[in-house]
Amino acid sequence: MILLTSCSGYQVVKNQNPFEDQGIYSITVPMFINKSSVSHVSGPFTQETVRMLNSINGLKIYTGEVKNADAILIGVIESKGKRRDIFQRESEIFTEGDLQKSIGGRTQFYVPSSTKVTLNVHYYLIKDPTYFEKKLVKSELGKFLTQHPKIIFNSNIGVSGTFTREIESTLDIDGAGITNFSRTKHAFEEAIESMAKSAAQSLKQTVIYVF
Repeated sequence: MILLTSCSGYQVVKNQNPFEDQGIYSITVPMFINKSSVSHVSGPFTQETVRMLNSINGLKIYTGEVKNADAILIGVIESKGKRRDIFQRESEIFTEGDLQKSIGGRTQFYVPSSTKVTLNVHYYLIKDPTYFEKKLVKSELGKFLTQHPKIIFNSNIGVSGTFTREIESTLDIDGAGITNFSRTKHAFEEAIESMAKSAAQSLKQTVIYVF
């Protein structure tokens, strides 16, 4: 099961180009920058954002950094705090009963069975940016550029997802094994994908509400 939360509670009221008044009819979206402690998240978040923007009428979307686009959308994925703040135990299971076979002669312990992942995505929409302006936004100073004349919007969206670990009593060739890595990895990837979709929809609602 995957549970999602988002910081946005807005309702979408229209699906027309919200940037028309700013003279923006095309946006290019490069691969998001991953500054978080979670690997392989840039792809899903970039893809879902591009898919969402393509659903807006009157707005042409390019992938990569296309020079003739009216604006560029830069996404930066971040995580706050230490690893334990990013990955939080939601539930756990004790290695007793059938699971005890999987730990051999070791002392019994608790295994996380459900884990919550929390990320933040910072979106910058910049009209006709120079090379140095794009580089500045991608740097650590980007989050402080709230009044730059070329930045159409600067928005931070937080998302979280919960994935369930596959815990089973199986013995591998080394004589121990509790978590089914393949199934757990698949559950984690599904959680990241759903978080990416949630962030993209929150961005759409926020943009349409503001503009």
